[in-house]
Amino acid sequence: MKFAILNDIHYGEERIDNGIVRKFSKQADILVSNFIEDMNSNIKPEFVLILGDLIESKNHDTDLKSLMYLKSKLEENLNSNLFYCIGNHEQRALKREEVNTILNLKNQYYSFQRGEIYFIVLYSIEVNSKNIDDCYNYIDDEQVRWLREELINTSKKVIIFVHHCLADQKLKGNPYFNNQESNCLIKNRVEIREIINKADNVICVFNSHIHWNKLDVHDNIPHITLQSLVENEENKGIPAGAYTIVGVENNEINVDIKGNYPLKYKFKF
Repeated sequence: MKFAILNDIHYGEERIDNGIVRKFSKQADILVSNFIEDMNSNIKPEFVLILGDLIESKNHDTDLKSLMYLKSKLEENLNSNLFYCIGNHEQRALKREEVNTILNLKNQYYSFQRGEIYFIVLYSIEVNSKNIDDCYNYIDDEQVRWLREELINTSKKVIIFVHHCLADQKLKGNPYFNNQESNCLIKNRVEIREIINKADNVICVFNSHIHWNKLDVHDNIPHITLQSLVENEENKGIPAGAYTIVGVENNEINVDIKGNYPLKYKFKF
């Protein structure tokens, strides 16, 4: 089985920090077109999972228009089934009900099955404050109970998707979250990882948000952070163009990160 992940598209206005373009959001449209062409002509995945931050948030009306445009572009052109995981930029100006309606979601966390693999999509809730030290992300109690039951009730191997990070990741040198772990790692991640470890059927966790490629391992479970489509990686003046192809076969996961900074991982389970 083969599926693709596209994340942190940030369609909208470019983010500029200290005179440096951090997100090449103006190129998002053509980069998504290139992704669609590769999926339809070459990869032909079982499905595509959008791992959050479809848009670069600005205000309610702009975000609404941007999200509707990008959803239509993806769904009208991709030949593969499409699933969404909600990112923080979809939460900032839009109401939960609006996001659900646009993306045709009954709920912002859910599960589905393809072949012998059970997939779980989590919704990491963002709490904002004027003081960045008071910003955090978390999985709410209702969702924690749901996750525990989902893992108990399936006999399949499980892959989890979540926008924010469940690993204990060091963020020194990150262009957005340098030494600010509390602002981008999921606050109750230890509790979630304990549930995952106890279930003993999760084989991989994918997240985005942090805008770099990174592998962390907890309890022998790989937690893979994926680079943004539009990130100005290492300030080289070009978008990373990153997206990911995942193959699962014969008790092995192959992760192939495409773009200007390709990277591969391989895991047995």
